[in-house]
Amino acid sequence: MIELQSKKAHNINLVTPTHFSLQIIEALQIAKKEGLTIPVIWNSNAYEEVTTLKKLYGLVDIYLPDLKYFDSSNSKKYSGAADYPNKAHAAIKEMFWQVGNIQLKNNLAQRGVMIRLLVLPNNISGIEKTFEWISRNFGTEIYISLMSQYYPTYKADSFNELSKGLTKKEHEFATAQFNNFGFQNGYIQDISCNDEWTPDFVQNAL
Repeated sequence: MIELQSKKAHNINLVTPTHFSLQIIEALQIAKKEGLTIPVIWNSNAYEEVTTLKKLYGLVDIYLPDLKYFDSSNSKKYSGAADYPNKAHAAIKEMFWQVGNIQLKNNLAQRGVMIRLLVLPNNISGIEKTFEWISRNFGTEIYISLMSQYYPTYKADSFNELSKGLTKKEHEFATAQFNNFGFQNGYIQDISCNDEWTPDFVQNAL
């Protein structure tokens, strides 16, 4: 981390780091003592224990949590984690308590939370309910990354409702929800496919 900082890296981005949290905490403590000052990013799916996040207080500057599902029935069906919404909601509240809204310097984030929302086909993520929860708990100034990059692969062909790319209509619905709730900050990813697109494994099964 110190070497990356010496090479003018903008930040230290820890991706899916939770299962190494004990080692990372120790490493960050050492790095901070040795002069690490660039922002540290915790980039996770938000399926976190609050007790773990509390140990990161003062060590992590930016949290980039996903918020994958609103309804526990969907998180159980598609990810085998019925408790995902409750855990993610509690985790993101702790993250926000620690670092607050995104703070920029020279157009680069230095501190804060940005919530990432992956738009899923057939509104499986419950995007409008998620936006309502976010606005109620954090206001509409919080940064949102609305992502349209869903790609059906691996076991997606086990579920007809997930065995397709995102449609333009679904992308427009999610974007409308972002605007309707009055969110002011963030990024909306352009859709990269069209309504006719299906992956090879679905086409081959037809």
